[in-house]
Amino acid sequence: METPREKWEDFHQTKSSQSMALEWPDDYVVRFAKRWLNLSGINKVVDMNCGAGRHTALMAELGYDVTGFDLSQNALDLARKLLDTRGVSAQLRQGSSLAMPFTDASFDALVAWRSLHVFSREDIPRVIAEMRRVVRPGGKILFSTRSDRNIYDEERVGIIVPRPTDLTLEDIENLCSDLQVEQIELSEFTSQNRRLRDSYWVVAAGR
Repeated sequence: METPREKWEDFHQTKSSQSMALEWPDDYVVRFAKRWLNLSGINKVVDMNCGAGRHTALMAELGYDVTGFDLSQNALDLARKLLDTRGVSAQLRQGSSLAMPFTDASFDALVAWRSLHVFSREDIPRVIAEMRRVVRPGGKILFSTRSDRNIYDEERVGIIVPRPTDLTLEDIENLCSDLQVEQIELSEFTSQNRRLRDSYWVVAAGR
């Protein structure tokens, strides 16, 4: 049986071979990354579960000292290629979000975009705790994860990677009880004439 790391290596290898790796940042991340530019002391940022590096590259372009972090080396290879194409630099580190290889309060801000749902319901609190640990007091956290409003293609979901863990608003509020929540909202889009729905919580918080 494949390990989680092997599954993600396969996932990113498939994305690379089909030229389907995402390269352009999400509007929410652009908005918050630019907002943070106006705050004092926000310089070192970690892009947790960075995938192909679209947000790592964005933050490097904005002038942050950014580290892209992911379990998959194939993902980091794609991120390095994107950084080189954009002509910007960032540190890239490999490892698990369940135990990140960074000391406490290493960063001023953290982005974890559309990634927490790949963990089990039991592991998500550990990931949130790691996010909180590596961000300094007074720092910023921005993350998104799938909501309970998703409508899936049941024949395809979970084939490549584990079935997502969908969270309710109550789940999100409980998970963020040790954070200073600034914003929670839904980001949604539909496909196949609205038969399918991708629904994500967007959470901005202070440490």
